[in-house]
Amino acid sequence: MADPTLNSTQKLPRAEAGMAVAMATSADRPPSGRIRGLDTLRFLAAFVVVVSHIPLLPISVAHSGVRIGVFLEALQRSLFNGTAAVVVFFLISGFVIHHPYAQTTRVPLAEFWCRRWLRICLPLFAVTLLAMAFSLKDFPLFWQVGFRWIPLGPGQGYLFDTLILWSLVAELIYYLIYPGLHRVALRLGWAPLVGISFGLSWLVISFQPQARVAGNFTNWLCWLAAMPPWVMGVWLADRHVNHPSAPPDPQRRGRLWGWRLALLAGSLATKALSSPPVGTWPVITYSWTMPCFGIIALFWLRAELAGFSVRPPVAWLEKLGLSSYSLYLVHIPAREIWARLVATEFAENHFILSNLALWLAALGFSYLFFQLIELPSWKFARRMANFYTVKAPVP
Repeated sequence: MADPTLNSTQKLPRAEAGMAVAMATSADRPPSGRIRGLDTLRFLAAFVVVVSHIPLLPISVAHSGVRIGVFLEALQRSLFNGTAAVVVFFLISGFVIHHPYAQTTRVPLAEFWCRRWLRICLPLFAVTLLAMAFSLKDFPLFWQVGFRWIPLGPGQGYLFDTLILWSLVAELIYYLIYPGLHRVALRLGWAPLVGISFGLSWLVISFQPQARVAGNFTNWLCWLAAMPPWVMGVWLADRHVNHPSAPPDPQRRGRLWGWRLALLAGSLATKALSSPPVGTWPVITYSWTMPCFGIIALFWLRAELAGFSVRPPVAWLEKLGLSSYSLYLVHIPAREIWARLVATEFAENHFILSNLALWLAALGFSYLFFQLIELPSWKFARRMANFYTVKAPVP
């Protein structure tokens, strides 16, 4: 249905028509600018994911039988909960997606989808080609999704069986349905949609209650299982824009640290529930606990944003956060390529040096991928989105 405000400009002189079009479209055009602090939080979440896959402490230290090594290994696995970090990613994603449109009456479909899908898909396509070129199939944590789209070769399996791409597939689906959810929320509000997302998530999980993570669900159900944190992020953005609260007292940082400790405690609790000692309590998988953990992460994120409103983030963390998607996307391929290049004997005999070199290789590869692939993709997506932006005629 055409916008009556735009149609009415046909009866106006050219100058007045241009002004009317500009006024009609300004309410639907999102404001520009980044929210300070979010890039820092993105990088920290990506760092936790990477540590969960490439430990800071070499596994060989724990396997050497040294008690302190065993203790540090257990501590490392407990503190760096990659699944909890993915929940934080979803929460931040929902916040970032909705924040520019929290005061608009509609979402320009071509502009929005072009900007968001190209931003994700072009680097994803590049890493797909990389995985196919190196036949990277030995990713122990990447087999759950079951998107059997791209064969790697006879007897080698499929790309989406071996890469942790379920979270990116979920992101793309959220981008696809967000404009429709935006229209529904104009009538219902976002709070009811948060409740509906919990209901849908637990309904999907109930059909496969032993699924360890959302990525274990069949092709097009993982996004429903992981949906509550993302919708809660959208709700938080709506509150942040339309119902801003007073800035916190800079002298009272106890509340922020309280929510940081609560986030850590929630992460440890989900880890313990999913991997209990034998004979203690039943296994409660991440699929069940992560939506609940998202509630803690929601209040933590709100506290962090309030803190960043009165104090600037650390500049170098903000810069590192710009490449957090590249770090998340390519750290496992970097690990597998490194394993092929380095002799097994050298890795076993010099495990500390080898592990340090692996970390440097992963960080360096992520930086190169950001500069060569992600950053140009982001600029291209922005240019294409601007091409679809409705602009007022020049008087």
